[in-house]
Amino acid sequence: MEILVDSDTYISGMITYINPGATRRASFVLLKKEDVILPMEELLNVPPDLEKLSALALKTSHAATSEDEGFKEWLTHAGYIAVAPCAQGVIASTEFNMIYGDDLQLIPVEKCREMIKRKYWKNFGW
Repeated sequence: MEILVDSDTYISGMITYINPGATRRASFVLLKKEDVILPMEELLNVPPDLEKLSALALKTSHAATSEDEGFKEWLTHAGYIAVAPCAQGVIASTEFNMIYGDDLQLIPVEKCREMIKRKYWKNFGW
């Protein structure tokens, strides 16, 4: 478990499950006042917003300048499948990979705000 943000109003982070032959990463947001964990589906307006966030993260990734073709291919295929909010925007993450590890990218508030449900913005200081 990785705690990315622990603020007065919420905790956000990632949980990586590593099993033989497979890994899975899930993001979470715990709203402290409500004492409720938001699944990613509840955080986003519509499911295609995750694809939009993944595309934004890929654009800002250092993969474009990497000379490692295997890494570029893996990153493009893996995509950014988990997002966790923070005061500066959204942290997007790939699955953990035994060879390449993972990749985290910050998507600034200005670029991601429209994809997150407005009713949660106040929790993140947006």
